Amino acid sequence: MIKGYLKYAILEILSKREASGYDIIKIVYEKTGIIKPSAGAVYPTLNSLREEGLISYRKEGRRKVYYLTKKGKQFAGDINRKKRTFYTKVVKKLKLTDPSNSMLKVLDYVEKNNEFAKFLPKIINLCSAVYKLSFKNKDDAEKLNRIKSKLTLALKELKEEIK
Repeated sequence: MIKGYLKYAILEILSKREASGYDIIKIVYEKTGIIKPSAGAVYPTLNSLREEGLISYRKEGRRKVYYLTKKGKQFAGDINRKKRTFYTKVVKKLKLTDPSNSMLKVLDYVEKNNEFAKFLPKIINLCSAVYKLSFKNKDDAEKLNRIKSKLTLALKELKEEIK
């Protein structure tokens, strides 16, 4: 995981539910499909967050179940507000469309809709594969056209499913 972001991923997870360290590892992997933080990264981060007063835990048998403290909830809320402000500025800067009708709605939908969220790891893996293939074959127009054709066909098939 990108250094420094694990703390925010943990806070994001705990803002939605209580979780053990093992649960956090599983959730990060389920959400990304490619990133599986090690126990050697997760547990020291949990200890650091606890020392900062942002999280606490209770024992359930041998497991520690972590949750946000009042201070942690406030901190997580501040992060979410800053994230929303950032996305709004990006959407406006890139002149994508009105932020109230575009990127923010998509982000809200992804966060609230578990069915769609199940596809995110596959979508991320697909984007990664396309990026790697296009970079690897940047000087081979024929291969790039085959990649584009396959993506076009896949999109056409998905659109037919919508009908």
